[in-house]
Amino acid sequence: MLIILAMTGMVLHFNYYQTKTHLEADVQKFQENTEFSLLQSMSLVDHGLLLFDQSLDHKLREPMDLFLLAYEESGGDPGRIDLEALKTSFGEGYELYIINSEGVIEYTTYPPDLLLDFSEVPWFFDHLTDIREGGVYVSDRLTFDLATGIDRKFVYHPTEDERYVLEISYRDDTIDEIRASLRYTDLAAEIVEMNPYLTGVRIFDIFGDEVGNSSYVPLDWRNEILDEVRSDGEPIQLSSPEGNMYSRYIYADFTPHGSPAMMNLVAELTYTTEPIEQKLNYLFRTHLFFGGIL
Repeated sequence: MLIILAMTGMVLHFNYYQTKTHLEADVQKFQENTEFSLLQSMSLVDHGLLLFDQSLDHKLREPMDLFLLAYEESGGDPGRIDLEALKTSFGEGYELYIINSEGVIEYTTYPPDLLLDFSEVPWFFDHLTDIREGGVYVSDRLTFDLATGIDRKFVYHPTEDERYVLEISYRDDTIDEIRASLRYTDLAAEIVEMNPYLTGVRIFDIFGDEVGNSSYVPLDWRNEILDEVRSDGEPIQLSSPEGNMYSRYIYADFTPHGSPAMMNLVAELTYTTEPIEQKLNYLFRTHLFFGGIL
């Protein structure tokens, strides 16, 4: 009798841990597939936005040529350029900016940005310096303005004397329509529905702001994680103090298909262990029940 009980106990013990191993492997596979699907979907959205972005360039090249001509005719004195008249000649949707070598917007048709100092944003000031010293036309990606909630397309060209960077921004209703059809937040919601262990997905840009959430308040500890993920490109995982939740931070690198590094994103995926714990608790109780009967 003792031998039968011992053998039964061994079988139940083996069955429990084998089932536990299979469940944990399934969860791990689910996680890997979810993260792969998210990164692939994010890449498709970025590629769609990139193609649309490039389609706007033709609306900005000629205005930039005229902007450069106006600077040359001013004798290198931006104060002699009638920016408002020049802007009006381009049509609807344009704004003009003249940025000096210190990174300050010295002249503009958009009053809220007058005297804006880009030297306070080191990575962007470096970008402007490269443009000012590079001698070529540069087209940046569509940029979302948190203050106005408006997407704008920006292009730049240095003056021949390398004293200034001329900048033009542009927007129209088509931009809003395309943005509405290509949103990272929409695909994040779809990904959450695919995985019963996933409770939420948030996406962060290069500034540490949450995409699609203008009320988000950055946290120092999270910014440190985002910076590390962007720097190393490797995922980081953090568990909750209770141990029933964990978050993974993964890097979405869009540079392989032509996007600048500033467009890369970091996704935060929050998982719960409760479903598997419930299954294991049920399995454990079932084994105890049959063990008690025997």
